[in-house]
Amino acid sequence: MAIYFTPKAQSDLIAIWEYIAEDNESVADAYISRIQTVCSLLESQPVMGVEREILTEKLRLMPFDKYNIYYLTHNPDVTIIRIRHSAQDPSALTLQGLS
Repeated sequence: MAIYFTPKAQSDLIAIWEYIAEDNESVADAYISRIQTVCSLLESQPVMGVEREILTEKLRLMPFDKYNIYYLTHNPDVTIIRIRHSAQDPSALTLQGLS
């Protein structure tokens, strides 16, 4: 089993870190570490997130604090698609350019 982050998911993590780091870099480091811990849990428990039929029937959502982690499972791997603030409209997600 492996966990992968799309380039967009990696960019999301960087953007989250930069936003929090404006106030406190050590808090930003800890927050990103917590997000990555949740993502690691998905590796061993890939169906723990909620199924969302936004783009595809395989898309799942794992809420974390103020963010939603969108991911796909493909046995035995997990791909983190996006990490977006929960106030952002999930229908704005597109399959184009996810990788």
